[in-house]
Amino acid sequence: MSVMMLFADVTLVENGKAKICVVVQKEPPKYLQWAAEDIAVYLCKISSATVQVVNAPLENLLPVYVGNSPEKLPMTVKSEYGDAYLIDITAGRIILQGESDRAVYYAAASLLHTLGVRWYAPGELGEVVPQKNIVTISEGRTESAPHFQSRHLWADERWSLRNRMGGPAMAQGHGFYGLMEGGKYFDEHPEYYPIINGKPTKTQANLSSDAVAALFATNIAAQFRKGTSWAGGNGACIGPDDGLLIDERPETRALQDGTIDPLLQVPVMTDPFINFANKVASLLEKEFPNHYLGFYVYSNHNMPPTHFKPHRMIFPIIAPITYTRYGSIGNPCVPTSMLLEEIIKIWRSMVPRMGSYLYNFNLADTAMPFTRTLYFEKTMPRLYEYGVHYSTVESMNDNWQHSLPGAYVYAQITWDVKTDVNKIRDEFYPNFYGPAAVPMRRYNDILEEAYETTSAFAGNVWSMHRIFNQERFTEMTKCIQKAKKLAKGNSPFEQRVEIASYGLRALECWLNARQALNDGKLAEAARWNDAYKANYEEGSNKYKGYIGRMCWVYYNNAHNPSYSDAGRLAKEATILYRFPDGWKGILDKDRIGIRDQWFAPEKDVSGWGILRTYGVSLDEQGAPFFRGLIWYRHDFSLPPAAKKAKTIRIWIGGVDDTAHLYINGKKVDTYSGRYFTPVDADITSALRYDDVNVIVVAVDNSGINELGTGGICRPVFLYEPKLEIQGEKEKGKKDDKPLFGGQ
Repeated sequence: MSVMMLFADVTLVENGKAKICVVVQKEPPKYLQWAAEDIAVYLCKISSATVQVVNAPLENLLPVYVGNSPEKLPMTVKSEYGDAYLIDITAGRIILQGESDRAVYYAAASLLHTLGVRWYAPGELGEVVPQKNIVTISEGRTESAPHFQSRHLWADERWSLRNRMGGPAMAQGHGFYGLMEGGKYFDEHPEYYPIINGKPTKTQANLSSDAVAALFATNIAAQFRKGTSWAGGNGACIGPDDGLLIDERPETRALQDGTIDPLLQVPVMTDPFINFANKVASLLEKEFPNHYLGFYVYSNHNMPPTHFKPHRMIFPIIAPITYTRYGSIGNPCVPTSMLLEEIIKIWRSMVPRMGSYLYNFNLADTAMPFTRTLYFEKTMPRLYEYGVHYSTVESMNDNWQHSLPGAYVYAQITWDVKTDVNKIRDEFYPNFYGPAAVPMRRYNDILEEAYETTSAFAGNVWSMHRIFNQERFTEMTKCIQKAKKLAKGNSPFEQRVEIASYGLRALECWLNARQALNDGKLAEAARWNDAYKANYEEGSNKYKGYIGRMCWVYYNNAHNPSYSDAGRLAKEATILYRFPDGWKGILDKDRIGIRDQWFAPEKDVSGWGILRTYGVSLDEQGAPFFRGLIWYRHDFSLPPAAKKAKTIRIWIGGVDDTAHLYINGKKVDTYSGRYFTPVDADITSALRYDDVNVIVVAVDNSGINELGTGGICRPVFLYEPKLEIQGEKEKGKKDDKPLFGGQ
C-alpha cells in the first residue's frame, strides 16, 4: 500500500548535467551503499550525467539524502519486518527514509522506478533504462508498505532488493535432521526414531516420544538464545525432513486420525506431528513467549489436523508440491486447486499467522515453455484474502527464459495486491521486446491460457503433449518466428527473443522424440534427444544465468538414459517384436497380486481392463494419485524371425518405479525404474518358442512421486543383440526420497 502527495517538478538532470548530489554516511552499510550507487549509476545511464556520491551536501546541488537526512520525518505506514519507506521531495532536498537500511534501498529503487527504470531480470540484459537529457520528478511525498510481510523469490539478491523483495525469510525448511543432531543418538537411543518395517530406522523422529520433544526444545532454545537469522530473529524451523512421516509403533498410530492422504495415498500424519510440535512449543513458551516455530504443510502432514489444535507458536507454511503445478490456487477447473484452497482456509482458521511456499517452475522441468504470470496474478491476491501474508517462492536462479514477466509480476503484486497486472503487461512487452512486442505478448498469452485451463496433472514433461497440442504449438512457433524477424539486428531485443526461443525448441525436441519412440523409430528418437541436448548446451553457453543447468539435470535424470539407449538399440540390435500400447491391466491398491500369484499364466484376467503404456500417462487414464501395484499382462507368440534368434532380450523403455518381471509364470527379476530408466533383460531361457508366451509386469509406484505418474511409461520391445552383451544392466537404486521435488 502507498500514500502519495504530488506537486511541482524538481529537476535532477538538465542537458546532461547533474543538479543533485547523493548524500550518504561515511562507510555506509551495504544496503545504503547500494542505494546510493544505484541512484548515481542509473541517472548516469539515463542522461550520461555524472552524479556525485558524497558524505555531506554540496553547494548548488540538491541533496538526495540516503537514510541520513538531518530531518526525521514521521511515517504513517509501517510493516512487520522493517520494509516500509518514505520518499519526500521538495525543491530544497530529497529524503529517502525507511524502517531499515533495506527499506531505504527500496526507496531508492522506487525513486528510479518512477523515473522509468525497470529490472525485469538480473543483469544488463534484464534491465530497461529510458534515455533523457532532462530528468525531472514531481515534488511530494510517497509512503509505502507491503501487503505481504515476507516476499522471497529465489533470485539474485540485488535484483530482488531492486524489486522490493529479499530480507529475512520466515522460519521454514526441513529441520528434523539438524534437531536430531544428525542421527547421533541412534545407537544409544533407538527409541528416539520411528519404527519402519518392524525396526527402528535412522530417519525423521519418534513423534510420540516426550524425550524427543524435550531434545527438540533444548536445541531450539539454544538457537533462540543465540538469535536466529529468520525473519524477526525469533523463529526456528521445526519441520520434518523431506519424505514421508512413517511410524509403526502403536503410540504414534494411536495419534493418527485414520484418514488417507487423497494425493499421496498414505496415512495422514498431521495429528501426530502437531501433537509433537505442541509439546515442543509448550516447553519453550515460558522463556520465549514471542517466538514461533515454522514448518511446511507438506507431504503426509499436509492435511489439517483433526484432533489437535496447533499451539499459538506454530507457524504453518503451505508448500503444495503434491497439487497441480499448472493452474492457480482456487482455479474452479482444477479439482486439486479447489482442494488446496479449502485446506489453506482450514489451516488458516487454526493459527494466528500462516505463510506460503510456492514454486516458480514446473516440477520437475525448467526447459519447456512455462509461465507464472497469470498464476501469480490470481493466486497472490487470493492468498492475501485468505490471511496468508508471508510468501516464499522456490525458483531456479538461472531459469529466466521462463520467468518473465512472471517473476517481476510476483514482486509487484506481493507488495501491492491491487496491482493492475494488465498495465504491467502493457508496459513490459514494448519495453522488453521492442518491435517484437506484439508476437511475444501473444506467445505468452498462449502459455498463460494453456496452463490455467489444462486438466493435466502429471508433472515434468509428461503432460506437454496434452498442454501443447499441434494447433497451439504451431501458433507459438509462428509467434517466435515473427518476433525473431521483427527484432533481427536490434539489440537487446533480438537476444531477448532468442532466449525465449530455446524453450520452444526444447518443446519441439521433446514432442518429436516422444512421438518417434512411440512409433518405434528408435534412431529418430535418439536424434531428437541429441538435438534437445544440443539446444540446451547452445543456450546455456550463450546466455549464462538465463538458461541454466537444471534444464538438463531434470531431463537427463528422467529421459536421456532411455532415449540414448534407444539409439544404442537402433545400432546394435535387431527388433524382433514390438508390444502394443494397450495391455490387459489392473490396479492393485492393496498389493495382493504377488501374494495371490496374479502373474500365473492360468490366472483369469477376464475382469481386467486395458491399461495403456506409452500412449498416455497414468494421469490421462484417470489415476494420477494411484499408489500400489500396476499389473500389465500380454499374451503373444514369437514371430518367425524371433524363433531363429540365439538371444532374446526385453527392453522396457521406462518404468515408474519398481518393476517385477514375469515370463510364463516365472520371475525374471525386479528392476528399479527410478527416474523412469529402462529395463533391459535377457529372457531367452524363459520364452516358449512354439507356444503362447505370457508376460506380466507388476510395477510398484508406491515410492514418493509427486508427478502423477506410474507403471510402464514407454514402449516395450523384444530384440536380438548384434553384439554380445557383457553382464546385465545395472538395476538402479531406489530410496524413499522424492524423485524430483522438495525444498
